[in-house]
Amino acid sequence: MEGDRVAGVRYTQAGRSYIAPARYVVDAGGRASKISRKYGLRTRVDRLKMVAIFRHFKGLNEANNPGVAGDIQVGAHRDGWVWAIPIWPDTISVGAVVPRDVLRGNDPELLLAAHAARIPRIRQRMAGATPVGELRVETDYCYYSDTIAGPGWLMVGDAACFFDPIFSGGVTLAMATGMEAAYTLDQILADPGRAPELQDRYSRFYKTGYDMYARLIYSYYDNGGILLPMLTSLGIDVQRDGVTDNKWIVRLFCGDFWSPDNEVNQILLAQPELDTFAPFDRVLECPFYRSQGPSAAGRFQDRLRQRQNHGV
Repeated sequence: MEGDRVAGVRYTQAGRSYIAPARYVVDAGGRASKISRKYGLRTRVDRLKMVAIFRHFKGLNEANNPGVAGDIQVGAHRDGWVWAIPIWPDTISVGAVVPRDVLRGNDPELLLAAHAARIPRIRQRMAGATPVGELRVETDYCYYSDTIAGPGWLMVGDAACFFDPIFSGGVTLAMATGMEAAYTLDQILADPGRAPELQDRYSRFYKTGYDMYARLIYSYYDNGGILLPMLTSLGIDVQRDGVTDNKWIVRLFCGDFWSPDNEVNQILLAQPELDTFAPFDRVLECPFYRSQGPSAAGRFQDRLRQRQNHGV
């Protein structure tokens, strides 16, 4: 620290302590975020109260997969949902997410096995695979921060917020906020006088994305963890046999959290009971769908090309 400003990172290597000075520090530490803990920024999301139980299984044979080799599978049941995510060609991560009350009084290992067995396609895919490594249980993992940046620092990805692993939205958000952070710092280093303005915009971009993801999660759990009732409760037309051609639903599940055009987003935004953050002005500029001009990724690449053309 230099006064109230973060001025670098202190680390230990081979028993010796070092300091790496920096004009800005990006905290990408996820749940282990140093800045969140130092400033006491996190608020727990008690409305979810979910627990994740998971471990890796080795000996995966994708010939058993009724879907596509290498795909991610998610299956819902009456007590929660199950994921199956390949880590390596022969190893898969399998996890069960359940309300805290479901785990209470039960053996976590037996619960994971029983819940994975409830999803036929996951049960079929795991045939012949055996547990490897320790079973892990994560509780009270839902949190958010209203402050995302400060003097000499900003946070990206799970360092500031984590709501739930459902739909793997955290990967998209980590990549999007990481790119936006890089673009923001590039501008700040070129024009330090704009730091407060640019950090404020980055914070609003970050919260816009995470807020929309939180609304999707809350709606999912409020409707018993079943997708079709959730869509129906939102007033979205769903065709018979559970098939929908509503492109806005597809885009939302693909990470369309910033778009001003998405009709499903507008429905979710109109429900104040789904609010998480203190009121803020949204940044409606999607890094993936370019309805509002060039994305953060596009702007950053343009900036890099400009520097290269000038020999920088």
